Amino acid sequence: MQKKETQKISELESLGLENKKKQKAVVDTNVLLSEHIGLLKTFIDQGNELIIPLIVLQEIDKKNHGTDEHLKYSARNAIRFIEDYTDKITFDLKRRCLLRLDKSIPDSYVITSAKKNKSQLITLDTAMKQIASKLKIKCLSVNLTDDDMSFKGYQILEMDTEIDSDNELLASLYDYKKNTLKLHVNEYVIIKDKSAPNYDVENNEFLGYKTLDILKFNGEKLVKLKLPLKKIIEPKNDLQKCALDLLNSNDTPIKIICGCYGSGKSYLSTRSALYQVKDKGNYSKIVLVRNNDLQGKDVGALPGTLEEKTDILFESITQHFPMGKDDLIKMRSDGQLETYVSYFIKGADIGGYVMVDEAQDLTFKDIKKIGSRINEDGCITFIGDWNQTEGKYVSTSGLIDFISKTKDNPLVGTVVLDLDVRSDTSKVFADL
Repeated sequence: MQKKETQKISELESLGLENKKKQKAVVDTNVLLSEHIGLLKTFIDQGNELIIPLIVLQEIDKKNHGTDEHLKYSARNAIRFIEDYTDKITFDLKRRCLLRLDKSIPDSYVITSAKKNKSQLITLDTAMKQIASKLKIKCLSVNLTDDDMSFKGYQILEMDTEIDSDNELLASLYDYKKNTLKLHVNEYVIIKDKSAPNYDVENNEFLGYKTLDILKFNGEKLVKLKLPLKKIIEPKNDLQKCALDLLNSNDTPIKIICGCYGSGKSYLSTRSALYQVKDKGNYSKIVLVRNNDLQGKDVGALPGTLEEKTDILFESITQHFPMGKDDLIKMRSDGQLETYVSYFIKGADIGGYVMVDEAQDLTFKDIKKIGSRINEDGCITFIGDWNQTEGKYVSTSGLIDFISKTKDNPLVGTVVLDLDVRSDTSKVFADL
């Protein structure tokens, strides 16, 4: 099974859309206009029945002819989905409303469709869910606003440059007076051209669409990325480009780089730190921070000095130094490298390029404690993967909360890397 398909099925399971039995569901307009439209494709492909009421079709058509460019794009995307799956979708074209519901509200007709068809309901509308519950209509759990992990620091915008309306949307992105895509500050947009698909030459496997551009919203306008020279650090994909732009941005002192196994989060962060300290001289030193929990044991139980006890904690970072341990020793003697475990950071005043590795194994209180130590001469990068959270941190990981609480802060940027680039062997285990 392809990785992309595996991810979709896994996401379906987490949202309650898993296909253990064939299901039937009426879909609300807001889902068709959201990023969850991909889940609907998988829902149908698994043999389930998706029902679209007349009122939903009418609302999508209205959005397609509106003035909001982002909604117009979402509506066109929904129309394409409907056209592609016309033969597999059931259309409820009867405009009917239960007597107890308000006929002036479009939601009433969607709820009625679910009740009359004896089906479930897929919606993002909390109020609609409450009404449906009172009518004993089961709602499949799809809720963007409650999903803290839905924010990845970027959006992928797929458009067809052979369609005039899509070109109009593309042109609108460069109108610096508008935030057409409703981006958060420091959020990236990766623009793909659906008229230019890429295929693997040997296996004829679809690899995705050509990237037209990658831009970042700085709070006022969309701007081009600023990347180090390729001889310094060469990104392997679009998301790594976003990560490198964030890691080397002096205007964004708080950086969150998350990702799956082998996605390059530690490598990119380490190389960027070395570049900023040793090549650019923007920071005086690299400061490495880790949780003091080592396989369930406090470091105090281990033999040797504090540095000897804790150096093993930082090997995920120092392995990416050009000279490995030799660099660690030299940089430490030159005052260009410091290491801390979280317990002993209390009261410290820290400058430099701070890197907090394995940040998924920190509570929100830990993150606040570490971050509050950074002075005006420092920046901080949190590196982690909430899917690798262990032990007691599974239920108390502060990384997810931190991302959710800071996604609108202009001093904070997030990029979630979701592609394993380490090796084909690594991908087998990452996909398990």
